[in-house]
Amino acid sequence: MKNKTKKSIISLVLSFLLVLTTFAPALAAESSKPFFNAANKQEMTADEVIQGIRANKFTVDDIYKIGNDGKYAKVTDLSAAQNNAIKEYLKNNDMDIDTLLEKIINGNVDVINDLASEIDTKQAECPAKTIEDLTNAKAAMAAYLKAGGKETDPVYAALVEAIESKNVESINAATAKLVEATEALIAAQESALAEAIEKAEAAMSAYLNAGGKTTDPVYAALVEALESKNVENINAATAKLVEATEALIAAQESALAEAIEKAEAAMSAYLNAGGKETDPVYAALAEALESKNVESIKTATAKLVEATEAKANKIDNVNKLIEALPSVEVITIEYADEFGKARDAYDALSPEEQQLVKPENVEKLNAISEKMRDLDAVQVVIIMIDELDDTSETFSADVAAARAAYDALTESQKVLV
Repeated sequence: MKNKTKKSIISLVLSFLLVLTTFAPALAAESSKPFFNAANKQEMTADEVIQGIRANKFTVDDIYKIGNDGKYAKVTDLSAAQNNAIKEYLKNNDMDIDTLLEKIINGNVDVINDLASEIDTKQAECPAKTIEDLTNAKAAMAAYLKAGGKETDPVYAALVEAIESKNVESINAATAKLVEATEALIAAQESALAEAIEKAEAAMSAYLNAGGKTTDPVYAALVEALESKNVENINAATAKLVEATEALIAAQESALAEAIEKAEAAMSAYLNAGGKETDPVYAALAEALESKNVESIKTATAKLVEATEAKANKIDNVNKLIEALPSVEVITIEYADEFGKARDAYDALSPEEQQLVKPENVEKLNAISEKMRDLDAVQVVIIMIDELDDTSETFSADVAAARAAYDALTESQKVLV
């Protein structure tokens, strides 16, 4: 047999022997399939495994042992003590590997038991790792890396060194420490995740309070990050949301300052237009300013501006009505209607609004008002004189009445008769 083939068989025997001795009854009865072939995803007996490897259908690295707990472990994970025991057995029994393999395949219980005894002796002399020990160690290493640990971390490197020493106690001790370190990492991660979630939720609440929406991309990104439960992603998305919130707040503060400035200008204009602080429209804006709600302030400001314009229009209308009247020197009783409209419009203004009418127009209106009173009195006398009838039986009385009315006029009024 070629050396290469012999080496392959030796490797097979050395890899399987411990497992085979564990399942000796199965080898004889072939009623159990304690191995799993990763190449074809099938459970196999020891004999099927050996035959398949010899036929080059798969390699020894594809084969796993199924433990009593249902867990799988690679059968190639054997210790130096176990390998030495097999070599010692071959030497002491003057047996070559082909013979040993044939006996194992044929289920020779005596050979298996003798070899198992040799292994027990060697392992007693030199404690060796079992498949389970190494499996636990490798599982611990994988868990540590998954939890965020690094291969360069001292606790991880210590287990690597222990595995190389092939000392069970060292491996188990280092494994325990790595498991403890993994638990600490996981606890730290859980704490970090809880803290990140708390900060994220606070940031989301602040964003919405600042006027943001749940449909905004920056908000949706944090929701997605929370679903991933990745601390770094959550923290990064939270930072962006906080930044967006600050931008919203800054924009709101700017908008509020601008709204307040316009509101104060509108309030001043309203008072200048003759409005009062007790007027409902003015009080509404004052209340809106206290709320510091931009939209409320803008709405109330617009209403106050509208009220101010209405007041300004009223005053402007009074000025125009007065200016449309003839001067006091030439006005006659025929302008009584026009004068009445101007007078009524002026009188309808509040005292504060009347103060805003042009002074010259107020002076003109007052002068015309006085003249109109004179013209009204004179008009009565004129009518009494015009209606005198010398043929009337009351002529004398009517003349006396007209004389009395005339005499009651002032000197300036008499001039107008």
